[in-house]
Amino acid sequence: MANYVLPKKQTEVIAELRAIYQDKFPNIVVNNFTDLELKALEDFIYDESSEYNEKTQQIFWVLSKLSAKKKPLTKKTKKTKKEEILNDISTEAPNNPVIPTEIQYKICIASYNRPDFLHKKTLCLLEKHNVPKNLIYIFVHNEEQLALYDFVVKNGYNVINSNTPNGLRHQREFISNFFEEGTHIVAIDDDIQEVLEIVVDNEQLLQKMTKNALDINPETTQKNIKLGYRLAPIKDLMGFFKNAFESLHKYKLSLWGIYPVNNAFFMNHSKDPTTCLTLIVGCLFGFINHRETQKLNIENKEDYERSIKHFIKDGGVLKFNNVTVKTTFYQGTGGMNNSNRWYDTEYCINKLIELYPKYCKISKPSHHIDKYTLKPYSEVKLIRLRSSITQ
Repeated sequence: MANYVLPKKQTEVIAELRAIYQDKFPNIVVNNFTDLELKALEDFIYDESSEYNEKTQQIFWVLSKLSAKKKPLTKKTKKTKKEEILNDISTEAPNNPVIPTEIQYKICIASYNRPDFLHKKTLCLLEKHNVPKNLIYIFVHNEEQLALYDFVVKNGYNVINSNTPNGLRHQREFISNFFEEGTHIVAIDDDIQEVLEIVVDNEQLLQKMTKNALDINPETTQKNIKLGYRLAPIKDLMGFFKNAFESLHKYKLSLWGIYPVNNAFFMNHSKDPTTCLTLIVGCLFGFINHRETQKLNIENKEDYERSIKHFIKDGGVLKFNNVTVKTTFYQGTGGMNNSNRWYDTEYCINKLIELYPKYCKISKPSHHIDKYTLKPYSEVKLIRLRSSITQ
């Protein structure tokens, strides 16, 4: 049984920890752990820590060093919940993934009663990036809608009548059935004005640091790098799509997405995606077609259910936190902006929690007001679970 000797700085962290949990571990010598003691301490912290903060990060980092792991550990869920979740999801690590030499993908747009939005926004964006028209498929619900989008057909785009009931959920399922299993599909809303990415504006960074009377040196500059963040139109949209699908193959996942909020300060400049359970927002995402995973149970919050189902299937979802979109949610007529979608919000949230209680929960009381009923409505939140993917 091996012993471990801690450097002084690490010893101080563990000493503080031992002072808190001395009743639980009365016999542990601060700077001399055995394998079993280390494992017991690590498990106890994971199970009992209710708040993930800087101090617990230090503790996990020390334990990761002791365990000879390359990366800092992050907080796990309680063991009972973790065991249940691992029974649901695949734990296969992406060893030697096979990445296709040439990624072929389709771009799909579900649209309802908004030909002008589609023409002026999303199609204009795709045309600006020289996306070939034969890659773009526009899905409408019926013959009446098909006639409404006639000018799009005449402009050379693929317009498909799904003959499905109104509702995005039905349209998404039809799109999945329309293409073969394994097809790479980009789903994009009809009102996307721009796809944006984080850039660091050095001039802006220096101006804000000077304004805040901060010392300008390498250390403080790096610490305050977010002051220089701004959003700029992505230069190579098709290149981004290709890289996103290549990353799916690399991690053996099947769903990628972007940051849901158009706010540079809260985004991340790193191009490395995350793989934990998180919302893959429905305005722009990509997936490797698996029809069973695209069968959803709810209309409102359908992007939450899709995120959960892919996480259960693959053990993770891929999110690029340095990319977002410019759009205006719930504006204009058509699309999902109608009175019925607001009335079923409560039902959809409750159904989601009923179906996936280990993966989502009711968020704190919302300040949002239903513009039709003038009543506050609830929100749902995904439980942030670690991916089973080895990055």
